[in-house]
Amino acid sequence: LFGNTRDADEKLSKLTEISRKIATSKRSVTSQIESIKQVYKIDNTTNITTGTTESHAYVFPWLAEDNKEVFWDAVTISELNQEKLNSSLEEINNVKNLLTHQLFFIRNRRFENAALQREVLKLYVGYYNSINHHDLYVTKNSLYQSIQQFHSILKSGELKQIRNTTNLDSIFQALAYDSSESFKSAIQTLIEEEEKASGLSSIYSELLKHHDAMSAGLQSVPNEAACLLCGHDYQTHDLLTQAISQHGHLIRSQLSGQDRQLVLVRDKFNTDFLSPLIQACNTYLEQTTAPTQEDLLSLSKALAAKERFEKLSKWLLSEKIVYNDLLATTFPVTGREDYITEATDKLCERIRSAIGVAPEGYYEANGSNIFERIYRDYFNSEQEKITLVTVALLEKKEQYIKTLYFSSLKDISEKLEKLTKQHNNLERATNDLGELITKVRTQIRQYRKKLITDIEIPFYIYSGKILQTHQAGLGHGIFIKDPTGEDELRNVRLVSNWESDHDILNTMSSGQISAVVIALTLALHRVYSTKFSSILIDDPVQTMDDINMASLVEVLRNDFSEKQIVLSTHEEKVARYFTYKYLKHGENVKIINLMQRKEYIPSNRFLYSPAKNN
Repeated sequence: LFGNTRDADEKLSKLTEISRKIATSKRSVTSQIESIKQVYKIDNTTNITTGTTESHAYVFPWLAEDNKEVFWDAVTISELNQEKLNSSLEEINNVKNLLTHQLFFIRNRRFENAALQREVLKLYVGYYNSINHHDLYVTKNSLYQSIQQFHSILKSGELKQIRNTTNLDSIFQALAYDSSESFKSAIQTLIEEEEKASGLSSIYSELLKHHDAMSAGLQSVPNEAACLLCGHDYQTHDLLTQAISQHGHLIRSQLSGQDRQLVLVRDKFNTDFLSPLIQACNTYLEQTTAPTQEDLLSLSKALAAKERFEKLSKWLLSEKIVYNDLLATTFPVTGREDYITEATDKLCERIRSAIGVAPEGYYEANGSNIFERIYRDYFNSEQEKITLVTVALLEKKEQYIKTLYFSSLKDISEKLEKLTKQHNNLERATNDLGELITKVRTQIRQYRKKLITDIEIPFYIYSGKILQTHQAGLGHGIFIKDPTGEDELRNVRLVSNWESDHDILNTMSSGQISAVVIALTLALHRVYSTKFSSILIDDPVQTMDDINMASLVEVLRNDFSEKQIVLSTHEEKVARYFTYKYLKHGENVKIINLMQRKEYIPSNRFLYSPAKNN
């Protein structure tokens, strides 16, 4: 259809290819310029051609005084190569970032350091409320140990060990028991009575002593029914208790007079002192929570850190960090290590939460905690020194280092200037080509629009004549439509209804589309092939309906009677029909049978005599 715009299309294609190559060259030059600027850290403020330099000034004079100056802060930088330049500028940029975020950094550092003092915080949480009573807790623990030891001796029944127990007065006072003097007198009397007893009779008293101890021990096993000595099963605990009691009476009946006296004294001592004291010790030990040696050691460490705790309390209060609810109020701490660990975790969370939200870009600038290194190495971890350094001073230092480096890079300057000129020329060429391509493309589209306008009426007529069974209506032609409606041809659609944008490719059968294609070709032939006297058609009716085929014959015979029609087909009925229609109307026909390699001219046997008048 648009074969006559082929030359213009080729020119447009060449222009587009040239534009693409120029764009590629432009990208290459741009990449080279950006690479040089990035490698050599060149920006709009960098002057590498005048040779002017900044005057030197120390950024960190205190380091220079201590002979610890940074290499890039020195007056001269030996072997200043590209690597040193890049590392210097990068480090200066890190210092700039620290100055930008210094307030949050210092605050965050202080809070983080506080949260990292975990052992101190654990002592603070667990023992701050107890350190003022350190000596009292130590005394109580000593007393607890004494009562525990005294309880063990009482249970052993060793009278001399009981008598020799130290600080009995303190133990009796802690147990809220009567004066220890009567106890001492009673145990001394019992010891003397035991020393008097001797021989076989003393054996019975000793048996009775152990028998009574075993009988008392039954109270700790209230469900036991078997004898603890012989193993005899008495079925119930009460029967076992009764049997042991009877055995006790039996032993008592064997005692002599002196042994009876010893047993009476012993029973009285057990009743008046030993059993009540054992019970009192049990009650005390059950009701008293004894600190471990680890508890006492932690309390001693907390006492040593008391002054530090006072400062911590004031700091937490000043930062409005709630902490009182986390401090343990008992000693030893209820829950011990679990409580202290959990409370310390909560306190650390509250400390970190109080830091606040970091300013935008803080964590990106402080990658790998670089601010801490700069603060330690360059500022000696002193906050006052940060105020002595400004961004303007660092920018002058950057310019000073750049001028030192670029003073020996004249070739780089020349190369960059050459590339910049080349880039500007390519930019102008790109703009000019873009305008030219736009104009050529517009002209081609406008010309194609004109071509469509020239053939749309013949096409509508021929398609209407051929398509006699189109579903939109008998004999309705097909329109050539550009939905954009502009003066440039951008999109072509063949529609059966001008109000619709649905292309016939989506609505017609293959036979109907074949008919439309033939109609379009005939329209082109009618408009543009005025000097060509033949029409060649290759098997046009292969998928067409019979009525459309008949319509096609009529169009060719009537509208193109001055043309030589060369038509090929493999269907004999089609050939016969075409021959019939042309011969009937007095046209010349020649048939060539390629299979038989024969050709012949059929005779006109379709002669009609004129009508006779009656």
